[in-house]
Amino acid sequence: MRVLATATFPILLGLSSIAMAQATDHEERIRKLEERLRVLEEQQARSGVPLSGAGRLGTSPAVSVEAFERSVFVRHPAEGVYRGQPRLPDFQGRDRDFASYRTRLRNGMAQGVNFAGSLAMVEVGCGTNCRFAFAGDVRNGQVFSFPIGGEDYYSLDLQFRPESRAVVAYWQANQRCMRDVFVWTGKDFSSSGQSDIGPTEACYRQQQ
Repeated sequence: MRVLATATFPILLGLSSIAMAQATDHEERIRKLEERLRVLEEQQARSGVPLSGAGRLGTSPAVSVEAFERSVFVRHPAEGVYRGQPRLPDFQGRDRDFASYRTRLRNGMAQGVNFAGSLAMVEVGCGTNCRFAFAGDVRNGQVFSFPIGGEDYYSLDLQFRPESRAVVAYWQANQRCMRDVFVWTGKDFSSSGQSDIGPTEACYRQQQ
């Protein structure tokens, strides 16, 4: 047993070193993204060009939009991504309040995870430049309403990733482009507070 323990110790030490190196690398990536965003914000302040409209207006590199969103997504990682068979909502019981949208929800959730590691964001149109969204947990089928949407959030644009718990939302109000970041807590969404990021042109993201 002593020989086995002696032989195993270097392996455990090596695994620990790898884990520490990965954590350090993750923190370094966040630091670099934050530094890049700070530089871009300083450039925007000097030029007067809205940072978040840069890629849409074509007046400065599109990476400014991407850098902001990437920084947000990295700050709020999901704990892995669910790969199992999606479970659908219980429209006869727990999820009866969402039964009017059962076809869209079933189709969207059947495609699997696209947000926060275990959720499927399903967007529904409600007219010209009008939409709202639901988040369905594909592990158990439970449905949650996204906190903003409808006519009060004209031309709503939601950006999200399977590996992140953050949603970056853009919409237009009073000829201005508004932005908010929502983070999934495990049972609802937490808002960081909306901000005015420029004229309506800033809301037209560069299409990937």
